Amino acid sequence: MNENEKILDTYFDFEVISNMNHELKNPLNSILSVPDLLMSGLYGELTEKQVTYIKIIKESGNKLLNLINEILEISQVQIRHTQFSSEPVEIFELVETVKYMLKEKMHKHSISFQLESPKDLVYFISDTKKIKYILISLINFLIKYSNFVDIINISFSRNDTGIRICIKNINGEVFESIQEKMFLPFQKVTINNVEVETGTGLFLSKMYIEKMGGKIHFHNSKEIEFNLKQNER
Repeated sequence: MNENEKILDTYFDFEVISNMNHELKNPLNSILSVPDLLMSGLYGELTEKQVTYIKIIKESGNKLLNLINEILEISQVQIRHTQFSSEPVEIFELVETVKYMLKEKMHKHSISFQLESPKDLVYFISDTKKIKYILISLINFLIKYSNFVDIINISFSRNDTGIRICIKNINGEVFESIQEKMFLPFQKVTINNVEVETGTGLFLSKMYIEKMGGKIHFHNSKEIEFNLKQNER
C-alpha cells in the first residue's frame, strides 16, 4: 500500500467512525432526555427506588456518550484533524478547575489535593482544554486503580525543554496487574479477583502529550509524570 492509499484508507476509517458517532449519539441523546423528564415530576412523583434506577440509567448513558466522544477524538488525532492551541495556562486556575470538576468524586472518597509549584512559575504556554483533560484522566486513573488513595499531589516544575507535571498518589500504589496496560484502551485486567477493563482516557492523554511534543512516564507504582515543550504563542 503506497502513501496515498494509506491516507485514503485512514480518511475512510475516519468517515465511518464519524458517521457511526452521529448515528449513535442522536438516539442516545434522546434516551438521556427521558430520565430528566421523569425526574422533573411532570408525570407524577417517583418512589425512592425509581429515582435510584433512573440515576443509574442517566449515569450509564453519560458514560457511554463520553466514550463515543473519546473514540471520535482518537480518530481525529490519528488523522491530524485535531487542532492544538497555544495560550497561557495559569497553574492555580487550572488546578482549581480540575478540583471543581472532580469535587463529587473527591468528596465521596475523602481525597484531598496538594499543589506544588515554584513561586516564579505562574503559567506556561500550552492548550488549556487538553491539559485539563489530561490531568482529570490521570487523577481518575489513580483513584480507580490504586489500592488506597487519600492525597493526590500535583507538582509543576521547569526542565530543559519546558514544563514537567507530576501526578502522585502519596499513600497508595497502582495495582501491579494494570501497570503494563495502563496506556492501552479496552484491555482486560484482573484486580482483587475482579476483571476490569481499561478505558480510553490515558490512551487519548498519551496521544495529546506526544502530539504536543512531550512524553509521559509511569514509575514508583504511584507517580505519573509528563513533560511538555513550551509552545510558541
